[in-house]
Amino acid sequence: MTFRHEHFYPPYHVELIGCRIHFDLLSFGQLIHENVSTHESVELAMFGPIKPRLAAQYTERLEYNTSSFKPSSCKLMSLVLRSCIVVYFPIYLNMKCFNLVNMQLIDTPLNVISVSNMVGAMSLQQFTVSHSNLTEAAENIYDIVLDSLNHYLDDAIANGTVPLRNETDWLVRLKKQYGRFTWQKMLFKASDESTTGGGFTFSFAKRRIRDESAESEKWELIPSQLATLNFSYNRLTKIPNLVSLLGNLRELDLSHNEISSLYDYDMCWPPSYELARCYWFRGPKDSLRKLDLSYNRIPFIGVVSPWFEVNLQYLDLSHNQDQVSKCDGIQEFATSFESRGAKPRL
Repeated sequence: MTFRHEHFYPPYHVELIGCRIHFDLLSFGQLIHENVSTHESVELAMFGPIKPRLAAQYTERLEYNTSSFKPSSCKLMSLVLRSCIVVYFPIYLNMKCFNLVNMQLIDTPLNVISVSNMVGAMSLQQFTVSHSNLTEAAENIYDIVLDSLNHYLDDAIANGTVPLRNETDWLVRLKKQYGRFTWQKMLFKASDESTTGGGFTFSFAKRRIRDESAESEKWELIPSQLATLNFSYNRLTKIPNLVSLLGNLRELDLSHNEISSLYDYDMCWPPSYELARCYWFRGPKDSLRKLDLSYNRIPFIGVVSPWFEVNLQYLDLSHNQDQVSKCDGIQEFATSFESRGAKPRL
């Protein structure tokens, strides 16, 4: 066990090695015990400081009474659990410790991270789950977000409270035409073809109220702060969909996994299947600079666009199957990187 700044309690940095976590104290049950409630829903808002676009923000609303929860009492900024029995994500710490910016779970039996876990982690700046058994990371995120978006628009259209009318006009028309959104690519395709909208994306966010007992509620919106995501040395077989919702992500490490395909059918859409636009992921918008996919099972890159409005500076595809360095379009692919001063490793 390692503490830094020992003269503070709780300490700023904690590293535990070979521990067993008592999960009753780190679960949603503890939040309920301390009179804390969470509500997840979608909000429509503009997102992106450089080129703002309409975003369906999957938002967690955290409500608490400061007299019982006292989030300010937690000074923890960094938590490292190494070779610990961590079966469930320590969601309580993400809710309780507003100063927590770095969490590392290394060499654990953790195999699934849920959507709620990822939403709870949005205030982190660095998040690592490595040398573990991770096979799924918020795999059903689009199903959940689309369902929430459908409910949100149904209520907003019925009550005449649709926000940002100029930016959402195409979205409302599409909703009335189809009745229900079932695939995210319906929205991506319509957004790309819209002449009035400035683009569309999904994103994670958090809302919290500082004191629900106050006379006037003061909510604050916290966009995803996650800048570095490390899921290396796991058992992932695809690039997690959640990557597309991390609007401020700068570094993504998926090396040493079992990824065997870069393309997901849900990330391809017409005008025609011969000219389909396919992406490894939709975003993160302008932020991602480093992507490590080395030591996987990727057989080929393909000749279609590998990302959407992503300005990578470093890409590592080394130590995959031999065909990845021989596939069609590889030279054009590499040249497009080098022309921007980027560094591909193929």
